[in-house]
Amino acid sequence: MNAATLGGLAATGFIPNTTTQQASSNFDISGNGTAAGTLNGNAVNTTTNYQIGGTIVLSVTGDPSNLFGGISAGNKTSTGTLNMFLGEDAGFDNATGSQNTFVGSFAAASLTTGSSNTFVGASVGNTLLTSSNDIIIGASAGQARAVATSLSATPGVGAENNTIRIGTQGTGSGQQT
Repeated sequence: MNAATLGGLAATGFIPNTTTQQASSNFDISGNGTAAGTLNGNAVNTTTNYQIGGTIVLSVTGDPSNLFGGISAGNKTSTGTLNMFLGEDAGFDNATGSQNTFVGSFAAASLTTGSSNTFVGASVGNTLLTSSNDIIIGASAGQARAVATSLSATPGVGAENNTIRIGTQGTGSGQQT
């Protein structure tokens, strides 16, 4: 390669396109680009998220101590920290809640505030608006109340704290309401 083939520019300013790896080659590209085929590397560093087909599937939103995996997981988290949400819309409305673990599609999707919760299962606690120090396990468990004004006035899971619930929501004798 010579300056004539590069329009008069020095060859040292280019990384030639070859089929073999070039030792010690670095580059910076501004703007957007598309790579056809497979992109390989030892490390990929992104500022906010990873996407597949233009949809965010893994992100660190708000504080870098948060980890969200799944479409729209942790979508509205602004100041919450130390959260881990896994599943489509898991923790979707969380704004300020911290130290939460939500696993399952739509797990705690409506929860806006609350900390130190562990919810596991599809749609578990997805109608709760606030909750702290709770463990709820099982598909659709913890959906009986969307909002409770106080535990003494309206028992349920709407605004419970320090509660463990296991199983699916039911209406029969002995079921949670």
